[in-house]
Amino acid sequence: MWLSLSGAILCTVVMFLICWITALLTLILILALYLIIVYRKPDVNWGSTAQAQTYRSALEAVQGLNHVEEHVKNYQPQILVLTGLPSARPALIDFASLISKNISLLICGHITKVKVPDTLRKSLYDKARHYLSVHKIKAFYNHVDEDEFDVGAKALLQCSGMGKLKPNLLMMGYKTSWTQATRQELQMYFNVIHMVLDNYKSMCILRVRGGFDYSSVLADTDVVLAKSGVTTPSESLSRNVSASQFSHASSSSDSVTSVHTSPHLNHETNKHLQHHDGKHHQHHDGKHLHLHGSEHLHNGGDGKTNNNLSKVHPVPAFPAPIIVAKKSKQDLYK
Repeated sequence: MWLSLSGAILCTVVMFLICWITALLTLILILALYLIIVYRKPDVNWGSTAQAQTYRSALEAVQGLNHVEEHVKNYQPQILVLTGLPSARPALIDFASLISKNISLLICGHITKVKVPDTLRKSLYDKARHYLSVHKIKAFYNHVDEDEFDVGAKALLQCSGMGKLKPNLLMMGYKTSWTQATRQELQMYFNVIHMVLDNYKSMCILRVRGGFDYSSVLADTDVVLAKSGVTTPSESLSRNVSASQFSHASSSSDSVTSVHTSPHLNHETNKHLQHHDGKHHQHHDGKHLHLHGSEHLHNGGDGKTNNNLSKVHPVPAFPAPIIVAKKSKQDLYK
């Protein structure tokens, strides 16, 4: 900074030594242009050298991490949590934030099965960043579309981050409706677990007594998604349609398109939508779903919470440990 200032002063002195009239006219012209810009105050982002230096410093720091050897003393849990929109599952992202402590990498993964337009994608990013900023959670939001749940989770795990700043732990919710779920739906859920362990990553499954449904409090969850021109159920978590229903609907003449963020958390709901054109009819009570139409938007959840569950079948042994965390809503917000 001081070197640049010294160079500018030296150049000004040389200008006046060469031809003071030309130097004076040049300074007057520059000052006039500056005053015009200050007076008009155009709504333009001129940027700043500080912002450019911030980018350069961050890039150099990330590149420098490539030469850092992994060790227990510098280990940090870098978490990819399958939340969908962060506002849809606050308990899940709050628990992940308690682990990262705002000093390690935290990425919120959002998977949608339908193709999302660029304008809607930008709205989703803005909504996610606003939620994270308001709740003072230092995390990133990453979104993939046109993928099944297991395929999208694999894409997020393999492509999120850069260099050494990549997830080494995947977190998702406990599948409470495994007794009612279809074989294909369970296969997708376990495919994610196997995929994580095959890639030598850690796995964390969070189970919250009472579930994750905060749609009654966060009624704006579907506001951004509504801009796409399709309707969504009012609940933020109980939107899972089994994979067998997806395949059955896609094979019929009236194709059914579905969106989901993670098929692992859901509550019993009672939703009835009637389209007056006589072409669409949907009834969803948490157990049965009848689809007759051309398009259906779906965003997360896997089944209702079964608090009377007294017996849990053990998960087969894997080459890496699986963490099952049990927390209540009250414990999370103490």
